[in-house]
This record gives sequence, C-alpha cells and structure tokens, in this order.
Amino acid sequence: MKRRERRRYKIMLEPHAVKRFHQRLPKRKINSFKALAEQRLETEVMKGAIPNERGALKVEVEPGVWIICYAMLEGYSWLVKTIIREGCSDDIKEKGMHGFMDEIRCAGMVKLELAELELHGLDATGQANKVLEEWSEFISAQIGELRIDQVTEEAFDVIQALYGYLKKLGVDVARENKRHIRKMKERY
Repeated sequence: MKRRERRRYKIMLEPHAVKRFHQRLPKRKINSFKALAEQRLETEVMKGAIPNERGALKVEVEPGVWIICYAMLEGYSWLVKTIIREGCSDDIKEKGMHGFMDEIRCAGMVKLELAELELHGLDATGQANKVLEEWSEFISAQIGELRIDQVTEEAFDVIQALYGYLKKLGVDVARENKRHIRKMKERY
C-alpha cells in the first residue's frame, strides 16, 4: 500500500517580519526559526486554532515569541506579517493593527497557576475558616518590619485558600475567571 504524504504547512515572511526577526532574535538562524514556526503553526491549526475577526492567527513559536500570520489562498501557505516578543513596547501597536487589542488593554493581568490540593476533608464552612486563618496570617505579616517574601507567601496562601473555598462551593472556577476577566477588560 502506498503511504500518503503528509501536507506541510509553509510560511512566508514579509519583509517587515524579516526585519522584526533580526531585531527580536538577533542570534537565531532564520531558516531554523521558519521550520519551527511551520511546525508550531501546523500543531495549533490541528488543535483547532482559528484566526480572529481580521483573519490573523497568533502562534507562539517559542516561549515569549509569537508570529502573527494570515492564511493565503494556496492551501497550506501562511504569510507572516510580524514577529512579536513579550515585553517589547513597540509590539503594542502591531498587536492592535492585527486585532489583538484585548491583550493590550489587559497587559497588566497575570495568569496564576494554583495547585489542585486535597483539602483535608474540609467542608465549605471549614474551607471558609481556612480563608479567614490565611487572611489573618497575611495581615500579621504586615505588622512590624515588612518582609516582602513573607507578605508574598501569605498573599498566595490567601489566594489558594479562596480557590479551595470556591471549589468546595462547586463553582466552575475556570468559567467564572473568564467572566471576571471580561468584566475587568470592560472596566479598565
């Protein structure tokens, strides 16, 4: 039986994207970056990534580095308009040009990872008491000589306890977090 050849995604870099590549990744070879970008693009499309309302698709090629590209009429070809890097202030304008304004407005938001802890058999009331206990420790950490590391640790303990409390109440934390972020975007 003849083996069917897999279709390969191909990208082409616009001159502006080539310029941005050299600015953002001066020590990288462009061909190895393109090969990695093609693999990442294919993976994201296979996972169901879809372009935004302007037709732009943003793909993280390596940690903190994204391409913004558009599908071309020739099947599996994509045109890379720009390359952006986390923390580059010039990239704010480019994100906006390609329809990623929500990321600009909320650039100050941080995504936290919380542990899925076994909550020691506590019921909702017990978990609420845990929140109060952690809150008390957070307040105590701010009395006297301020130690940032201790205050930070206690703040995260409060966040973790609140997360556990919401889980005990049966709250879909992921869904409610998205709803909260939408509200924050509208407010700020």
